[in-house]
Amino acid sequence: MISARFVITSNHLPGMDARLRAEDNRIRRRGAFQIIARATPRTPVDTGALRNNTIADETGVYWLQEYAADQNFGTVRGVTPKLFATQSAAEVIPLMIDEYKTIGGRLV
Repeated sequence: MISARFVITSNHLPGMDARLRAEDNRIRRRGAFQIIARATPRTPVDTGALRNNTIADETGVYWLQEYAADQNFGTVRGVTPKLFATQSAAEVIPLMIDEYKTIGGRLV
């Protein structure tokens, strides 16, 4: 028979939830701003409204012009896809995943 005895000398679990949420918010906010930074030079410009009306926060990246999706993805009526948002997100998401992989070491 094998027996084991564990003695807990410190418990980091109660505060870990708040720290995990804070790290998650930090990574998502940073990623959103990186997407905007990469997308801005790629964003098509006519009047500048599309390029200058964006919001980035921990919930995501938002282009506030109603035609933003049409410019990014294109339309069947002849707007060619620019993929300014899609390409930028594709570049930033792997960086965010790498940051998520390192969270554990920062929480304890």
